[in-house]
Amino acid sequence: MYEDCQGPFIFSSNTDTIRILDISITKTPSCNKTVVGGTICYTIIIENNNDIDLEEYLFYDILADNLAYIEGSFFVGTEQIEPAIIGNEMSYALNIGANQLVTLSFCVIVIAKASTNSLSFARTKKP
Repeated sequence: MYEDCQGPFIFSSNTDTIRILDISITKTPSCNKTVVGGTICYTIIIENNNDIDLEEYLFYDILADNLAYIEGSFFVGTEQIEPAIIGNEMSYALNIGANQLVTLSFCVIVIAKASTNSLSFARTKKP
């Protein structure tokens, strides 16, 4: 496990919940503030509130420019996987059953001072 949330604090991140149609995404950091060189671990809960299964649903997380993903830290439930990463955008295709939820988690390291938060969202691969 990563040691995180060491002070004095210069980075801030808050819990965000985004609702898209009948999909709810809640992203919660392990702490609200840390220093350059510190680690923040995120837990993301994606809830499918639809009566149909979602197949190949793309989850995206756009990290703030001052954050870097820690390789090997991304989990879907208890399964460790590696998301596709392009620049500061991570993505992973998920299958989420009707009225089910999926828990994702990953960690980042703070590489520079900033005051912006990261954003998560999801969309379907199929139009």
